[in-house]
Amino acid sequence: MTTTGQYLDNQKTGLWIDYRYEEKDPTYGAIPEGNIQQKSHWQENKRHGVREFYSFKQVVYRSETYDKNDKTGPYAEYYPNNGQLKLSGTMDKGNQTGLWESWFEDGMQAASTEFLDGQNHGQSKEYYSNGQLKLEATYAKGSFDGQVKQYHQNGKPQLVEAWVKGQKEGDTSYYHNNGKLAEQGTYLRDRKEGLWQSFWPNGEKRTEGSYISDRESGDWNHYDQLGKLIKTEHHG
Repeated sequence: MTTTGQYLDNQKTGLWIDYRYEEKDPTYGAIPEGNIQQKSHWQENKRHGVREFYSFKQVVYRSETYDKNDKTGPYAEYYPNNGQLKLSGTMDKGNQTGLWESWFEDGMQAASTEFLDGQNHGQSKEYYSNGQLKLEATYAKGSFDGQVKQYHQNGKPQLVEAWVKGQKEGDTSYYHNNGKLAEQGTYLRDRKEGLWQSFWPNGEKRTEGSYISDRESGDWNHYDQLGKLIKTEHHG
């Protein structure tokens, strides 16, 4: 690698450029001289301003912003094949903050998440590549806190859970791909508690029984796909 730039009072200042030298890429082949690896701005020997990273094909694939060596300000990543925006957000002294968004290579949105001090904090959404919503949740300091909803790729609900400070707490429902209820029950401090029921894809009841502190307890009934009771198991 070779580097060009300038000094002022023996300190880096202004634009500095790093070039690749005598490098090879398995698919691209030999890299010609003058191929830029990165550009960065300096002030009083500290990174200050935009820093850009370049692919072998000279497409910017990452852009960072610095404030006197602290990674603070806009941040972005790009797909090197077409330059399409991949990830965008803001950094505060090296930590993600505020709204961050990501996209698939074709430009469809992949996710949007709120951050605080480098942790998920606030609303978060994820999408399938066809644009269908995949997940929506609320975070507090990096953990689920509130309702979490997940969807099948066909748009039907997959699960609805209640969370409190990183633990499942409250009513929970899971669904088959056809949108019919698959299982429902309640969590208490991240453990199954009380009555739980499961259902066949046609809507008929499959099992029914109770949990005590995440363990099956008492009589559990099992049904066939026509809703007929086929056996009862007792759990101590």
